[in-house]
Amino acid sequence: ACQMLDKGLPHVVSLLSDMRKTRSSMPLFSTRLTAIVSVALVLLLLGVAAFLGIGARNVADDMRRDIGFVVIVADDASPADIAALKQRFAGAAYTSDYTYSSPEMVMQRWKTLMDDEGETDDLLDENPFAPEIEVNVRAPWANIDSLRAITTPLKLMPSVDDVKVHDTLVGEVNRTLSNIALILIIVAAVLLTISIVLINNTVRLTIYSRRFLIHTMKLVGATPGFIRAPMIRDNALGGLLAGFIADIVLTGTLAYFAGVEPSLSSAIPWTQAAWVLAALPLAGLLICGIAAFGATQRYIRITYDELYR
Repeated sequence: ACQMLDKGLPHVVSLLSDMRKTRSSMPLFSTRLTAIVSVALVLLLLGVAAFLGIGARNVADDMRRDIGFVVIVADDASPADIAALKQRFAGAAYTSDYTYSSPEMVMQRWKTLMDDEGETDDLLDENPFAPEIEVNVRAPWANIDSLRAITTPLKLMPSVDDVKVHDTLVGEVNRTLSNIALILIIVAAVLLTISIVLINNTVRLTIYSRRFLIHTMKLVGATPGFIRAPMIRDNALGGLLAGFIADIVLTGTLAYFAGVEPSLSSAIPWTQAAWVLAALPLAGLLICGIAAFGATQRYIRITYDELYR
């Protein structure tokens, strides 16, 4: 008798499940659809936050690349000395780019800055400006300590008259960017916590709607693993589908705004956006699967009277 019961158990459980699905297929479908849409909206919110973080980081790196120093070449420096300085900056790991300005170019820039229409040409017998090399550094070196470490050896070179570092500007930019990064991290942490809670509650509601089926399967002798498997599978697949829905919306939105504002493509490049798009379905699968496991385990443990609470 026990062997017959063991052999017929999966069939009985399947029959009970089919009967319940037949009686409540539309409400169950509506519940699953609502859960998938809800999870997709939450994942969409996470994706937007991730895109904002990527954009803020790239914009900050661009701002840091505009930070650097200006090397004023000595008056007695030969063309070979200037060429050696250019080669030094061209091969340096910290250099983002550099620009050489001849004395004439420096003079013209000064006139433009001073809004001089040529009144000084008659007063100056010769050009008082020396050649300059403006060096922009990469983001990791865009801080005061790194810039001082770079410029200190330069000041000792005979071909260099002076090196100007805008310490105040560098400090202000880095402080501002650090504050923005801190705010984004806090917002991302809050959104992540809210998202996990919302997804967990959504999954628990879907499991709650099937609590009597879980109890019925338990009464006919189904093991906890046998009961959990379809619950986890259905909700995990729902989370995966929700992630793909969020990906479609995010991809379309990013493509639209990139067409309207081309600079957005450099702030949020597709190579980095692809990592976020790949992570969202996986996040939906994992979070929904784990939440389904916990919710199903709870209804397996409780008694029949507690199902009505």
